[in-house]
Amino acid sequence: MKWLLFATLILFSAGLWAQESDSLSDEAFMENELLVIAGKVKSEYKNAPLENAEVIAITGSDTIAKFITKKDGLVNMELDYGSIYQIHYKHPNFVQKIITVDTRKVPRVIRVEGVELRMDVALPPKIENFDYSLLERPIGLAKYDRNDMNFTFDNKFTRSKLQEYFKLKGKLSIALEQ
Repeated sequence: MKWLLFATLILFSAGLWAQESDSLSDEAFMENELLVIAGKVKSEYKNAPLENAEVIAITGSDTIAKFITKKDGLVNMELDYGSIYQIHYKHPNFVQKIITVDTRKVPRVIRVEGVELRMDVALPPKIENFDYSLLERPIGLAKYDRNDMNFTFDNKFTRSKLQEYFKLKGKLSIALEQ
């Protein structure tokens, strides 16, 4: 009888230990479930990396993450899944660009493996009295595509914004030549 009680106690303890082990591994996986925003911020016309550019991730009215580029212009920022972010690329001498990143529908198996979203962003120079209002709104929308099993840009949204942007860029080129 004592032996049966001892064996039951050992099995019960082993079961508790296994449950704790599983929950710890889930926590470890959850800590790694981050989307990496990587890329380079550069000048649109000189194609040179921008030092001290700010890359800011905002959801709603909350700033979630902020990254300042070094001389190489490289960006490496980690974001949690489950939100829609507005990624603002800024520099004091250049006009900002905003890209929307939707991280809500990424399957857990993909999140655990880790995903890097690479976005190289070129900022146009600021010119006094030039209308940049187009760039006060997002010009691109990236979201997870289950077919590609990766983040892709919403071509319809991005194409419509790019057509407007190319018109602005043409006017900007003329203004820079004067």
